[in-house]
Amino acid sequence: MRLFKTIFSIIILISLLGILSQNMQAVSIDLFLQKFSNVPLSNVILVTLASGIFIGYVLALSSIMGSKTEARLHKNLNKKLSDEINSLRNISINNDEHFDGEEEVKSESIK
Repeated sequence: MRLFKTIFSIIILISLLGILSQNMQAVSIDLFLQKFSNVPLSNVILVTLASGIFIGYVLALSSIMGSKTEARLHKNLNKKLSDEINSLRNISINNDEHFDGEEEVKSESIK
């Protein structure tokens, strides 16, 4: 799998270099607050690509962190419930507090 990722990355890098070498003409960029003139198109493509990768990474990271937090909460709840079940299993049953359903039904029908 690692070899596949490496080969795929090399192919993407070579393709990107080919695209950038063919787009060297100067363009002007008008942003909201500032205007840039005579900027090579390859620089615009690189900055746009880097910005997209960064934004995607931040969004993925926030999603992963949220999922890990949720998983940790569920793990803590699961441990708490398991401890409660184990404590209920270990409670001793006294003979005085023993409930027999048939005796309860008989006593109610007599009244």
